[in-house]
Amino acid sequence: MSLDEMATFVKVVDCGNFSKAATLTGIPVSTVSRRIADLEKRLSVQLLQRTTRQQRLTDIGNTYYEHCSRMLAEAEAAELAVQNLQAEPSGVLRLTAPMALDDPFSSRMIISFLQKYPKVRVESMVNARQVDLIEERYDCGLYAGSLQDSSLISRHFGSVKMIYCASPEYIDSHGLPVDEHQLQGHHLARFDFPEWLQMKKDVLISKVESRHFTNDIVVARRAAIDGIGITRLPEVQILRNLEKGELVEVLPHLASAENAYIVFPSNKQFTTKLRAFIDHAIEFSINNAPWDFH
Repeated sequence: MSLDEMATFVKVVDCGNFSKAATLTGIPVSTVSRRIADLEKRLSVQLLQRTTRQQRLTDIGNTYYEHCSRMLAEAEAAELAVQNLQAEPSGVLRLTAPMALDDPFSSRMIISFLQKYPKVRVESMVNARQVDLIEERYDCGLYAGSLQDSSLISRHFGSVKMIYCASPEYIDSHGLPVDEHQLQGHHLARFDFPEWLQMKKDVLISKVESRHFTNDIVVARRAAIDGIGITRLPEVQILRNLEKGELVEVLPHLASAENAYIVFPSNKQFTTKLRAFIDHAIEFSINNAPWDFH
């Protein structure tokens, strides 16, 4: 009996195809295919009916899937139970964050957590897409914006300040706007967060035709530094650029804030490692975050 083969089989069924299962498990498609083939050969049955686009369970495969799912869930629960009995957090903590929160502060927070809890290993993934914490087996995620998923539990750990900024060269060439009405006469480099983040829209810039539009925060920052125009970005993402004088804040009275959260599935066991990370993240934010803890 191979738990790896069982887990791979369950993941293929849950995902609907080998390719997605391989992506979510971090192993090659060829390995996924080989494990399923080895499993069927060992059991001497066909578990999946394969077509060019998808795989369907046979009747025997459906029965085997139900038993494997329960068995794997029990195995995971057993490991979690042992971890919860341990005085010191340990094991692997899987964390995801959007690109908007991929900044030096988040890196320092994770590093300090690893230094404090040497028996914990962190797998942190930055994603430009919406992540299903349950399906992709993440323990928790960092999130900014309005929370829409009622199946997630959230802990507030700060507010991300959004500011308007431009390069000194741009301001020298085009002047410094003193109110929102003067934006009409300026070049704008519009940045919008991906829809799934549920961030507040930049109402002012969205009313004016932009020379450049992107939902990539790195591209938007580069455009502003290179003098393309005025843009609105998370202050935490451009602190170094502000310090170096590559960017300057404009229209400071129009700065706004977005809430930042740690979220985790409501059906997730509250392990010692997860509890330790949440407590550490909040404490670290209060003492070190380049944003307001409100």
